[in-house]
Order: sequence, then C-alpha cells, then structure tokens
Amino acid sequence: MTARWAGRKGRSWRVLCAQVYADPHETHCLRCGKPVDKSLVFSRYLPAHQRPHARSVDHIIAIEQGGARLSRDNVAIAHYGCNSRHGARIGAAKRRGHTHTEPRVILDIDPHTL
Repeated sequence: MTARWAGRKGRSWRVLCAQVYADPHETHCLRCGKPVDKSLVFSRYLPAHQRPHARSVDHIIAIEQGGARLSRDNVAIAHYGCNSRHGARIGAAKRRGHTHTEPRVILDIDPHTL
C-alpha cells in the first residue's frame, strides 16, 4: 500500500493541494457536484458522520489512465467520500481486468464566447 500513496505524501502534492484549497473557483465536488466545505479537514478526530464530507483533492484523469500526477490542470476539489468511492471503483475495475472505466470528456469553454 505504501507505493500507491508514495506520490501523494510529498511536498509537491501538499503544495498542489494547498493551491486547490486556496482557489476561490474550486467550490463544488468533482464527483457529485455538491458544495465542499473547505474548512472541513479529514482527520481521525473528525466525527464519523462528517468524514465523507471533508475536503480532498482528486485527479480528474487517473494517474493509471495517463493523467498527470502533479499538474494543476488534472486535479480538482472533491469530498473525501466521493474521492474514496471513485478510487475504489477504479481499483475494482482494474482487478476485474478492465482497463477503462467510464469515459470522460473535458471541455475548456471560455464564458465570454457564449
């Protein structure tokens, strides 16, 4: 299990997470679309009923699917629970031999052109 988390504990990852948390445009969960309370930091001292709602940073395109590990363009804020469920689905699909999970389309739209 250490190898899986090794890249997500380093200084570069913590700096990237701090950038995401400080971004005023990062307000809604990447997975469920509901608002994220940025003041809710996951810890074992956080009441169990609040832990799934704690803030976390999730990769938009999984590293295993070719996503950039430390790119600001490839990460977004997510609820801890949503992030955990998504990671579990990818892991289960990988164990079943599926190389791709759900397809994603990323759109970069300039609101001034609408």
